[in-house]
Amino acid sequence: MSALSELIATRFGGILLAGKHKMTLDLESFQLSAGAHGTKFAGQACFIEAASVYHGEPFRDRAVDEFCPRIEAYGRILNDWLPDADRQRLKAFIPRLKNTRGTPEQDQRKRWMIQDTATRVFAAEALRAAGLTEQADQLAACTVTDQASSDAASASAARAAEAAEAARAAWAAWAAWAAGAASAARAAGAARAAGAAIIDDAIDLLDRLIRVTEEACPHR
Repeated sequence: MSALSELIATRFGGILLAGKHKMTLDLESFQLSAGAHGTKFAGQACFIEAASVYHGEPFRDRAVDEFCPRIEAYGRILNDWLPDADRQRLKAFIPRLKNTRGTPEQDQRKRWMIQDTATRVFAAEALRAAGLTEQADQLAACTVTDQASSDAASASAARAAEAAEAARAAWAAWAAWAAGAASAARAAGAARAAGAAIIDDAIDLLDRLIRVTEEACPHR
């Protein structure tokens, strides 16, 4: 590393200032942090903020036009609840975020994928960690591939949430309610708070969501 690169890495968190407005990101040295960080870079950035800079956009924690809104929403919440060491694993996905918006058909596929994983994995594991094995097995058996199976999974998740509330298993209940609303990142965060080991699954879902458009346009 040159003296200039070392200075940038230590003083500016890996952000290189080039000209008056343009910024680029050195992913190797930069460290992602939780939360939003305003509208100007001051040494810290979350997953989406870092991605906006990497792709030459203004510093912000909302998706640019080329980013899929579902992936952006999932990644922002995932960034905030991951432990710091695991949060850095998200940097590998930053170069892949551009052009992930895709077609309406691809967006629908991602919607089913999000609810499917939130139900079968995150909520089910949260219930299992709370000792609610019967409800966990019921959600693990759900498969979301269309509107009918989505409605059925939401109904199963609602019943599981009520059972968790009755058992005073608050985090498991929250995971199930989040799954029913197809909020995978919140379901995963609640599952982890409930004691479930779902970090690898949560990061894998981000990879699979990005691959929906990558597989359709391998040379994008």
